[in-house]
Amino acid sequence: MRWLKLAALLSVWAGFFVCVALVHLWISVLGLPNRWQIISRIQHSFTLLIRIILNIKVTVVGDVGQVERGGYLIISNHLSYVDGFVLGSIFPVVFTTDGEFKKLPVIGQWMTLTGMIFINRQRKNQV
Repeated sequence: MRWLKLAALLSVWAGFFVCVALVHLWISVLGLPNRWQIISRIQHSFTLLIRIILNIKVTVVGDVGQVERGGYLIISNHLSYVDGFVLGSIFPVVFTTDGEFKKLPVIGQWMTLTGMIFINRQRKNQV
């Protein structure tokens, strides 16, 4: 069962990577102004699918619709890598991360395509 989940995760990730790359190309050709709203919606669908594959149950308390309307900054001290999938599956988000991740071979390009904001933690004035 673990190999099946791993295969599903890898195929979903590869499909997402290709989809986001094509959407970026499409947005660039058409000159659409709301690039990151479109990308965050696609990322929302991707993280929801990952959460379903991993069989993670989420209970939301409060008005999620208020957050979905946008214009909010959500600050979360995450406990694991799964937290990003959970937050991203509840509402469309754009994540921030350490600038060092941008240099990683495939992962860095993937993070850049998804609109991730890279922060140089060594230079506090840039944070």
